[in-house]
Amino acid sequence: MRLLEVRDIEGNCLAVCDERCYNAGSPLCCCVCGGQNHGIGHAAASVKTKALHTQWTELFQLTLPVVTEIQVTLHESLRGEDD
Repeated sequence: MRLLEVRDIEGNCLAVCDERCYNAGSPLCCCVCGGQNHGIGHAAASVKTKALHTQWTELFQLTLPVVTEIQVTLHESLRGEDD
């Protein structure tokens, strides 16, 4: 399941964090999470992704200058009433 998606203003998916990352057995992470969720399992990655969502949104806006506007989306199971 994709925990995190980064999309451009047109809705094109630029990057994801999914089971390939949080269930990984290798030490190398090429995921949009930057290694934060790597190999820690779904439950822990879900908690961390929800906690870091705002910080990652700000970071992606700074590090993806070619994209004029991005949308960082949490999986629906991670969204709370205030999201």
